[in-house]
Amino acid sequence: MYNEINLFVTGTVREFHVNAHYLGPGYDYLSWPLRRLPALEALVLSEMRLPPGSLSALANEPVLCPSLKTIAFFDCQMTADAMRELEGVLARRRYSTAARLYRVVIVNNTHALPDLQLIHQLRGLALRVDVGVGDELPDLL
Repeated sequence: MYNEINLFVTGTVREFHVNAHYLGPGYDYLSWPLRRLPALEALVLSEMRLPPGSLSALANEPVLCPSLKTIAFFDCQMTADAMRELEGVLARRRYSTAARLYRVVIVNNTHALPDLQLIHQLRGLALRVDVGVGDELPDLL
């Protein structure tokens, strides 16, 4: 994938979908593409098991994708650890120079949804949290 993305002008990409299966702990599959997407507003992670540290690129300073407002998880295995990491990302970006992550979307058809307590915690950090069962995502932009 990395070589293919170099062939295109990516400075105006507003929505980007990542579909990667579990790549192991410590494998950072988001930093590289996010560095090339400065106008990104919506990031979709599809069909993934999120290993610890997989979302850390979203909280780096200097901020990658300063225009990012929405992160969506489609048929991802949302463990309690992944949810805690997402909370940390939301909190750090809330007080950074980047745009606040306003919306979190979680849609699953094959995995369990996060429990109600975790959803309420996310709602304290993002203005909008959409959680549902289904086989397609809502409009993100």
